[in-house]
Amino acid sequence: MSRTTAPIRAVFSLPPESVDRGDFEAWYPGHMRDLLGVPGVESARLYADVPGVGTLSPTPYPYVAFYEISGDPAETRAAIDAALGTDQVPLPDFFGEVRWAVYDLDAIDEIRPAHTLDAESLYLVFSAPPEGTSAEDYEAWYRTHVRENVEIGQLAAAHRWDLTPSLVDPLLPPHATHLASYELTAGSKAMNALLDAAIAEGRIVLPDFFPGIRFASVTATALTDRLEAD
Repeated sequence: MSRTTAPIRAVFSLPPESVDRGDFEAWYPGHMRDLLGVPGVESARLYADVPGVGTLSPTPYPYVAFYEISGDPAETRAAIDAALGTDQVPLPDFFGEVRWAVYDLDAIDEIRPAHTLDAESLYLVFSAPPEGTSAEDYEAWYRTHVRENVEIGQLAAAHRWDLTPSLVDPLLPPHATHLASYELTAGSKAMNALLDAAIAEGRIVLPDFFPGIRFASVTATALTDRLEAD
């Protein structure tokens, strides 16, 4: 059974100019269904990304597919890799021309539990702590920060994830190590206005090291339903 904090494999992609975006989006659901035949892959959903602020990888990619994993995460991720290009998961001729970046997400905590892949719209905030700030201090601050963000409204459930690169586009080296994913209940502009007001009013308190944090964000809008394994 799906869990709200199950590990996720996030596959970011940028198709080449020679491939029509409509054709790419039409191919992808069938590809996800093939991967749902891999033992340990429980559900999948494809989103279109719209970059917000920042340029950290993986934000420049226009698509992200999320795959929920059960069982032993390492075994399932290895099985996914082994299945690519086989009769079980055949690949199109253009596959090698697509730029890919694959990240494995392992849950840290959640606020207002809800399944990430049920969200029609997600606000994804990638970050890396500034030099000189310990992982412990960064974690302690972010645990409070994400709750402050949710309390202002427009953001429903939230999850925080450790971000581990599995396959990295050599032209876009990874910098983000942490991901906060929020279920977005309104437009990102309305949400950002509320966040700015909360900071100005002192309802969201930023630490001294905040200016040194490397941030980037995208708004991800679902292109498919959440697909589940048989």
